[in-house]
Amino acid sequence: NELGESSAREHEFIGSMCNPKEVFTVVTVGKMSRDFLAPAATMKGCKVVSFDNSRQAGEYLQKNAPNGSTILFKGSEGGIYLEEAVKSMLSSTKLSERLVRQSPAWIKKKENFFAKQANIISKQ
Repeated sequence: NELGESSAREHEFIGSMCNPKEVFTVVTVGKMSRDFLAPAATMKGCKVVSFDNSRQAGEYLQKNAPNGSTILFKGSEGGIYLEEAVKSMLSSTKLSERLVRQSPAWIKKKENFFAKQANIISKQ
């Protein structure tokens, strides 16, 4: 979200580097990843699952990531809040205190974001 004019190209480039022999599943969050990274990874033969928000991705990973998986989380700061996906993967809530954007002000901002997003989805 912060890449400006190069965003589509950079998302596509990352997708084109995915190797199905090395990556079990590519999980994307957000429009840019869904529209540019996911198709490029799919063309390389990777399994791709896309989500509108990080909480959905976290729920999916919690249920579907094989035990012992190594998971790389990479996301933009603006409007993705990928730490919410990470939070669902942690073994204790104590560990979530180490994540970024956990202050009361940020939590309120995120809750507003996810509530607005839920309203948009429910109207579709």
